[in-house]
Amino acid sequence: MHLSDRELTLELLMKELGMSRSRLYRAFHHAGGVARYIQRRRFLAARAALLRESHHRIHEIAYRYGFPLASDFTRAFRREFGYSPSEARDRRNEHC
Repeated sequence: MHLSDRELTLELLMKELGMSRSRLYRAFHHAGGVARYIQRRRFLAARAALLRESHHRIHEIAYRYGFPLASDFTRAFRREFGYSPSEARDRRNEHC
């Protein structure tokens, strides 16, 4: 089970961790909930991949981390970080 797995569901997490729904919710309450935690981790992994893998296209990385549409990924990425995926790459290139 990986964060990039599109099949990652609450039910699968409950089964893998051996936790009830309410216990799982309590465990992730500090992170804004289970779904928010997963989404945040996916964004962080995607941003790291964008910076590390300049030879891959943005839509390829977006798809790998659970975002089938690059346009949805770009909008959500901008909401999450305050800049677009391509701006993240540009910032990386400025520091090299």
